[in-house]
Amino acid sequence: MKAMKYLFPFICISLFISGTAYADSIQKKIHFQGFLTDSNNVAVLDDTYQMTFSLWDGPNDNTATKLWEETDQISVSRGIYSVNLGETTPFPYTLNFAQQYYLGVKVGSENIMKIDGALIPIVSTWHAFRADTVGGRNIKSVSQHYSIEKTDDIVLVTGDITITLPSAVNVPEKWYSIKKMDDETTTVTVATSNGEQINDATSITINKKFNDLSIISNGLQWYSLGISDISGITTTQILDSAITSDKIADGTISGSDIQDSAVDRSQLANGSVIPSKLAGSPENGTSGQTLISKGDGTFDWGGFVTTQGSDSISLDYSFGSGGNEIGMFNEPFNMALDSSGNIYVVDFGNHRVQVFTSSGDYSYSIGSAGSGQGEFSLPKGIAIDSNDRIYVADSNNHRVQIFNTSGEYIDSFGSSGSGQGQMKGPSDLTVDNNGMIYVADTSNHRIQVFTSSGDYSYSIGTGSSGSDPGQFNNPSGIEVDTKGNIYVTDTYNHRVQVFTSSGDYSYSIGSANNSPSADTGEFNQPYDIDVDSNGCIYVADLINARIQVFTSSGVYDYSLTSDLIESPVSVQIHNNKIYVVDIFTNRIIVYRMPGSATYTVDTGNVGIGTTSPTEKLEVDGNVKITNDLILANGTSSVSQTILKAMTQSEARTITLPDASGVVVVTDDGNITISDGSITASKLANNPGNGTSGQALISKGDGTFDWGDAGSGAFTTSEGTASGASLDYSFGSEGSGIGQFDDPLGTAVDSNGNIYVTDSENHRIQVFTASGDYSYSIGAGDLGNGQKEFDSPSGIVIDSNDNIYIADTFNHRIQVLNASGDFSYSLGGSSGSGTDPGLFDRPRGVAVDSNGNIYVVEQGNHRIQVFTAQGNYSYSIGTSGSGPGQFDTPFNIALDNSGNIYVSDKNNHRIQVLTAQGNFSYSIGTGTQGSGTGQFHYPYDVDVDSSGQIYIADSANHRIQVFTASGAYDYSINLQHKPNSFNIYNNKIYITDNFGHILIYNKPTSTSTSTTHTVETGNVGIGTSSPSEKLEVDGNVKISGSIDSGGDIKLPDTNAIYFGDSNTDGKWRLYIDPETNHFSVQQRVGGTWVEKFSVTD
Repeated sequence: MKAMKYLFPFICISLFISGTAYADSIQKKIHFQGFLTDSNNVAVLDDTYQMTFSLWDGPNDNTATKLWEETDQISVSRGIYSVNLGETTPFPYTLNFAQQYYLGVKVGSENIMKIDGALIPIVSTWHAFRADTVGGRNIKSVSQHYSIEKTDDIVLVTGDITITLPSAVNVPEKWYSIKKMDDETTTVTVATSNGEQINDATSITINKKFNDLSIISNGLQWYSLGISDISGITTTQILDSAITSDKIADGTISGSDIQDSAVDRSQLANGSVIPSKLAGSPENGTSGQTLISKGDGTFDWGGFVTTQGSDSISLDYSFGSGGNEIGMFNEPFNMALDSSGNIYVVDFGNHRVQVFTSSGDYSYSIGSAGSGQGEFSLPKGIAIDSNDRIYVADSNNHRVQIFNTSGEYIDSFGSSGSGQGQMKGPSDLTVDNNGMIYVADTSNHRIQVFTSSGDYSYSIGTGSSGSDPGQFNNPSGIEVDTKGNIYVTDTYNHRVQVFTSSGDYSYSIGSANNSPSADTGEFNQPYDIDVDSNGCIYVADLINARIQVFTSSGVYDYSLTSDLIESPVSVQIHNNKIYVVDIFTNRIIVYRMPGSATYTVDTGNVGIGTTSPTEKLEVDGNVKITNDLILANGTSSVSQTILKAMTQSEARTITLPDASGVVVVTDDGNITISDGSITASKLANNPGNGTSGQALISKGDGTFDWGDAGSGAFTTSEGTASGASLDYSFGSEGSGIGQFDDPLGTAVDSNGNIYVTDSENHRIQVFTASGDYSYSIGAGDLGNGQKEFDSPSGIVIDSNDNIYIADTFNHRIQVLNASGDFSYSLGGSSGSGTDPGLFDRPRGVAVDSNGNIYVVEQGNHRIQVFTAQGNYSYSIGTSGSGPGQFDTPFNIALDNSGNIYVSDKNNHRIQVLTAQGNFSYSIGTGTQGSGTGQFHYPYDVDVDSSGQIYIADSANHRIQVFTASGAYDYSINLQHKPNSFNIYNNKIYITDNFGHILIYNKPTSTSTSTTHTVETGNVGIGTSSPSEKLEVDGNVKISGSIDSGGDIKLPDTNAIYFGDSNTDGKWRLYIDPETNHFSVQQRVGGTWVEKFSVTD
C-alpha cells in the first residue's frame, strides 16, 4: 500500500531547556526527545533500553572534556523516547548555559551518537538537533528576508521578515519546518515565489514565540500541516515563586503525549512491505476476510474487509491510474454522476474533468489548463443538477464554471477575494432540488449559497477560521439532502456539521483522532460527504483511509475499509453503489451495496459442490426450486445419472428401470432414454493447498471455507482446462535493489537471467533465473550518457545475448553487448525528431533472425526498421486509425515467419503485418472494451514458438491469449495492470504497475471455457437461507439440460412444463396428486391432453 503523502518521512530530535541565566538557584533541566533506530534506520522494537547521556565542551569526544553524564533506563515506543536530562544527575551549577555545549548519546555499550548542532543560549528555549542515526536535518538561522533553499530543513527565524518558499514542483515531497524564535512584537510571513498557494491561501503568518509551521510539497502544491504552538516558559514564569522546579518538571508533557501525535512506522512508506509480510501472522482473520491460496500451501490475506451493520458490501469494479493520458489521473479530487450513470471525475493535477461511462470506460474530457472560459486551474469540486448541467469548482481560479450536458461552457460566477460572491480556493459544491448552488468556500472558511443564476444569496460561517458551532476550519465537502438539510465536512476541525435548510446550526458528527487506531465516529481530515435517499450519511475520512457511514440522525452505523482504499478524498452514492475517489492511488473504486443483484456467467461451466463441472450447471447435491423450472427450447432435457425416482414428495415416486442416461421429451411427443452416465466428482475430504486464486473465507473463529477471493463464494478458473499457473514472483514498489518504479519491459537471456527496465528509476535491473538480484545497468539517476537512461521502456535480447533498450525520453535505442558494455546507439543526439533514423519516444524494440532491428515510436506513430549494422532501412505506418495506421503504438513482436505484431495502444487493437510490412489483419474491435477479444489500452504483445499470440490488456488487468490465426483462446486475470511481458521456455514473464515481476507457467492444454465453482455450503438465489445446494426462489431458465446425481424434487405444482404453460402445442410432465399417476401431456385447445403415461 502506498504511504499517504501528508505523512512525515522522519522525526526530528527536539531539545527543551528549562532554567535561566538570571536564576541560578533554579535547577536547570533539559527535556530531550529522540528517535532510536537500528543500523538500517528502522525504529527499534518497543522496550526499555539503558541509555547514557553526556555533555561535552567540544564536538569531538576524543579531544573534548566531558562535563556531565547520567545513565537512565529509557522506555522506547515506536522508536520515540523522551527524557528529562539533569533530573537523575543534576547539572553542575558551574555550567554556563549561555555558551555552546555538545550532547552525546549511547545505548548500552554502543558508540556515542555525536550531535552536530549546539545547545543554544538559555533565553532561546527550543532547538532541534541532527543525529547521525536519524537521517539528519539541516538547520538555518535567519534574521532578514530569506528564500528557502532545497537543502534547508529547519529554519529558525528572528525578526519581522518574509520567508519565501521555492516552487513546489522543484521540491516534491520536501518538508520544511519554520520556527519563530522571538516574541509577539514581530510577524513571520511565509509565502511562495511564484504566486502558488499554500492550502489555497497566498501566505501564512506566524505570530507567537516558538511556534512551528510545518509545510510539505506534493510536487504540485504546498500544503500546511498546521502551526504547532510550543511556546516556551518565559523568564517571568520561571522566576515566579509560585512555580517551582518540581512543577516545571512534573511530567505534564510526557513521552506518551508526544508519541500520540507522532508518525509511527506503520504510516511510513516502505517498499519492502509486501502482502506476505502483512499476512505473517494471519491468526483467525477478520470475519469476511479471505486467505488467497498460492497453490503451494501458503496464503496471503486478500480481498477487502467490510465492517458494517447489515449485509455485505462487495467490490464492483475500479478504474484509473496515475498519468496525464486519457483515462489516467493526476490526483483526482471529486466526482459526480448524471442521470444516465455517466461518471464525471475532477482530474485536479491535469486541470480537466474526465467523463466515463457507467462501466468506467473513457468517454471524453472537459477543459484544459488555463484561466479562460472552459479552462481550469487545479479544479477540485463538481456537481450535476437535475437537468444534467455540470458545475465545477475551479479552485485556483476562485470561481464556479457551468457546462451543458455535452460539456460545452455556459457561464461562470465568482472571483478571487473574501467579499460576498467572491471565493478563495473553493473545494466542493452541490445543487439542491430548487436549483440553489452551495459552495464550500474553503480558504474563506464559509459556505456560500447562490441562486440558480449564480447570484449571491447568503453565507454560513463567519468567514474566518474557528471551532465553535457554525464556524469552520477549511470546509472541504458539502451535500444537501432531500429535506434541504445541509451537511458540511469541517475538515481541519475533524467533524461534520449539519445545518437546517435555512442555514441554522443543528448538530455535529464526530471528533478528531489522528492516531492509526482511530475509533468509529472519529475523523482525521474528513474531506467529502454524501447522503443517500434513506438519509444515511457517508463521510470520506481521508487520513484514516475509510468511509464512515451514519444513520440519518448522525449515529455511527458502519465503516467501509479495503486494501484498495488508501486516501479517500470523495464519496458518492448512486443507484445502490458507493463510488470512492482515491486521490493518491489515482483511481475510482466502485462498490455494490447490499440488496438484490443479478449474477451472470457468459462462458464456461458453473459447479456447486464440485470443482470440475462438465455441464453449464453441475450440482453435487439436491436442488430446490420454489417457482417454475423453465426449459427454453425443444431440445432441452431433464437428465439424471442414475434416475432412481422423480418425486413430488416422499410418498410419490416414478421409477424408470435401468435408466442410466438422459430423459428427453420433445414437442413431437417422443421420449428417449440414452445410454451412458456422467457422474459428478466429489469433494476431497482434505482440501490440501487449494487451487491457485481460490480463497479460504474466514469465519472469524479460526475455521475457514473454500471460496472466491472477490466474492467469498465462487472460484473462477477462466479459459483453461489446466491453466497458466503462477510459478513465482518478486519485486515491490520502491527505488532500492530489487524494487521497481513502473517496470515497463522484461527480457530473458540464453542463461535464463531476467532483465527488467525499471523505468522511473532510470535503470535496468538484472536477476538470476530464480529471481535473485544480480546487478544493475545504469546509475539509477536520470541521464543521457552511455548506459544512462531517461525512463527506459522496451527491451529485447537477441540470439547472441546483445541487449537492445528503448531509452524512451532520450529518444534513442541503446545497444549493449552480452557483457553489458555499451556498443552503439540508434537515433539522434539532440532530442526527438521526425526524420528517418530519428525518434520521438521509442517504446518497443524487436530483432529478427537476420539481426534487423524494429523500433516502435509512440510520438511519431510508426515503426522504423534498421539493418543489423544500425543503418536506417524503411518505415511502416502513419498516424491514424485505419489499417496500417497507429495511435500511440507501444510495443512490437515478431513470429518465426517474420510477421510483425504491434500493440496499437490508443486504437485498442493489435495489428498484424506481413514480414514486408503490409497490413494483414487486426485483433480487437478498435474501440475499448472488456469482453473477450476486446482491449483497453493493450501495452504489449508477444508470440511464442507455436504462433500463439499473447497481449497485455493493461486497463482490463489481464493477459489475453489467441491462437496463431487470431482466435481468442484464454485469459490470465491479474490483480494489477500488466505493463509488459515476455514468453521464454514455456514461461510467461509479466511486469505490473505495482512493481511486481510475475512468472507464470504456460498451460499444458487450453480451452475457451470458464469454470465457476463453489465447493462447500449452499447457494441461494432470491433467498438468504438456502437449505439445499442450490435453492432458487424464482423462475429458472435452462437452455441446456439438467444432469443430476440424485433426486429431482418437484414443488406442489405437480408438473414440469416445456415452454409456456398457456400455449397450445406445448408439453408437460404431470403427476396426479390423488393417484400418483405419471403422464406426458400436450396442451390442445386450452386443455391438457394425456398422450401416454409411465407406471411402475
